[in-house]
Amino acid sequence: VPMPHLLVPAVLLLADPVAGAAALDPGVDRWHLLAACPRVVPNGTNYGKAATAVCLAARNGTAYLLTAEHLMTSGDARVYEFFTRDSYPEPAHKVIGDRVVMRLPDADAAIVEVRYDGDPPPTVPLVPVGERPKRFPFAAASVGCPLRVPPRFRNEVVIGKTLVRKSDDLAAFYWQVEDAPLGAMSGGPLFDAKGRVLGVWAAAMGERGYLAYADEI
Repeated sequence: VPMPHLLVPAVLLLADPVAGAAALDPGVDRWHLLAACPRVVPNGTNYGKAATAVCLAARNGTAYLLTAEHLMTSGDARVYEFFTRDSYPEPAHKVIGDRVVMRLPDADAAIVEVRYDGDPPPTVPLVPVGERPKRFPFAAASVGCPLRVPPRFRNEVVIGKTLVRKSDDLAAFYWQVEDAPLGAMSGGPLFDAKGRVLGVWAAAMGERGYLAYADEI
């Protein structure tokens, strides 16, 4: 008889991956957002360290992905697995290797550059400065690869912003949400109602989750 915790990934795979996007406006294309969020797998096989990213821009064979800075410490090659509505839950294509072009260790955010062949991946914008939600709590939607499954939406309740001081030299504001992320959600985006990126998953402390704050990025 399988152990209960081994059944969790299978249950997630059977669930609708866009069901957890209730906070998005009706006109927002959920599958477009999901397809912009690759699963990140070191070495292509070490799924125990899987994570998530989101594509902000793509042109001339190069895509620029936002993810969590703490994921960029390993020297291992990373594989970016992109999904489409037709391919899900299998990747449509994979990109091997990257180049880190920006690090924000205080805000735990990074931009990586990857090369692609063929059609560019979907892109989504960052929320413009000054247009982030300012009243709490508010509903949002995040995308991640919980427990190493393909990317999927999760409904979130953002309860505030908080200053996190990592050291005397590193401090930044973070979104604080009601529920902590599951494994492999690190680097996945938080979307506002219009489908714009508010931040990316960074950490869990106790039962709460923390995401890089839009204005810091």
